[in-house]
Amino acid sequence: MRDWSRTSKKLAREVNLRIELLIRSFRAMGYPEDESLVRARITYFHQIGQCALSFKEDPAVRRSYQPLFGEVLLGPLVQEPGSAPRPAEIRRGRR
Repeated sequence: MRDWSRTSKKLAREVNLRIELLIRSFRAMGYPEDESLVRARITYFHQIGQCALSFKEDPAVRRSYQPLFGEVLLGPLVQEPGSAPRPAEIRRGRR
């Protein structure tokens, strides 16, 4: 199964489409193109990793982490387009 998934052109197109949709979402939040790509990949690969590892967690516990997952994966909430701080700005205390 895994070898098939690594060589399937149909699956590759599906994965690329999903990542592209995530990139568009991050761009709509105001993140620059390069950061949108990285955030999209991290978000998508995070989900794939949980599935691939068959990670089991009590649903109530998982729901309790949702706000933190959102904050970590989505980054700072963007109030105005283009106002998302860069990672270096966040490290310096702008948030």
